[in-house]
Amino acid sequence: MTAYPGANVLYVLPIGQRHGEYRPAILVRPSGSDGNWSLHVFCEPEDGPDWPSGSFHVDGVPHSPRKRPGTWHWPIPG
Repeated sequence: MTAYPGANVLYVLPIGQRHGEYRPAILVRPSGSDGNWSLHVFCEPEDGPDWPSGSFHVDGVPHSPRKRPGTWHWPIPG
């Protein structure tokens, strides 16, 4: 798939008690010339003190089909 602003993706939490878990996110805009993107990520209060409840913005996030922490990937179909 080709990334585009407004696309629904999943962000992999890089730290904290929920490290490695996925959270829904929206691609906002390309971030630099290296293929990274700015994302708006949605979290819950249960995600712990490392993540704000509600939503937050993160910049310079790379795509990883291997779903590595701190990256985004396309949702799994079905």
